Amino acid sequence: MKKISKDKLYEVDKVSNFRELIDRSYKLYPNKTAFIYKKNPKDTTYISHTYTDLKEDISSLGTALIDLGLQNKRIAIIAPNRYEWCISYLAVTTSRNDCCSTR
Repeated sequence: MKKISKDKLYEVDKVSNFRELIDRSYKLYPNKTAFIYKKNPKDTTYISHTYTDLKEDISSLGTALIDLGLQNKRIAIIAPNRYEWCISYLAVTTSRNDCCSTR
């Protein structure tokens, strides 16, 4: 990112939906950690996922949902906040033709 003026600190790339955001992050940071968490709060070890893992997991679940005939259907995700919830949400919102907007 370049410093550009007094009014704007940095020039940023514009993304208009989650699919573009995920694709951009994957291209820029394929081996960087996207998620890090403990499986259980009392665990001492962490589980991490790179942006490549994230994109592959989203794509795999999205493809499975389409194969099940769920494209353009309403899907509810009811679960606690966790990596799998995020993957589910992003798979649902990015597998449709009219991607969910980030605005």
